[in-house]
Amino acid sequence: MAWSTYYLVGLLVCWWTSGTAYLVAATLPPSTVLMSGVFVALIMGAFVQGLTPTIAAGRGTFLEVLMGLSYNRWAMEALTLSEYRHYQDNLRNVLIMLAKGIGLCGVDVLLVDDGLDAVSPQEALSFLRLQESFTFESCQPYISDAYMVLFGL
Repeated sequence: MAWSTYYLVGLLVCWWTSGTAYLVAATLPPSTVLMSGVFVALIMGAFVQGLTPTIAAGRGTFLEVLMGLSYNRWAMEALTLSEYRHYQDNLRNVLIMLAKGIGLCGVDVLLVDDGLDAVSPQEALSFLRLQESFTFESCQPYISDAYMVLFGL
């Protein structure tokens, strides 16, 4: 993966954190700004990052909204999907299941999941259908969305 991708995501994370710092400084009393800024950055970066709990687990809940405001969730999605592109020829099955488990690129929504531990015929068929047509180039809109959200927040 090109260093420019890492640089862009790092720049956008700095943009998010500086904007959040300005927001916290403008809305809270001066005596609490420093600690509040640290808490906001810590909560949004470390606790609501999209890996634990996953994006897939948070779908349809308030946690999804909270993760939508997290800079680390968007940075993780942009970098992970950009990296997956380079390994899709050799590790497509593994990457699709990783993306499903985390909730990246909407794969968890595309695959059938009956909630049981055993793989059902419907789950296997939906995986085979997705595997035939899925490429991580089709995740480019998700990467672009992540860049725009980081810039917009």
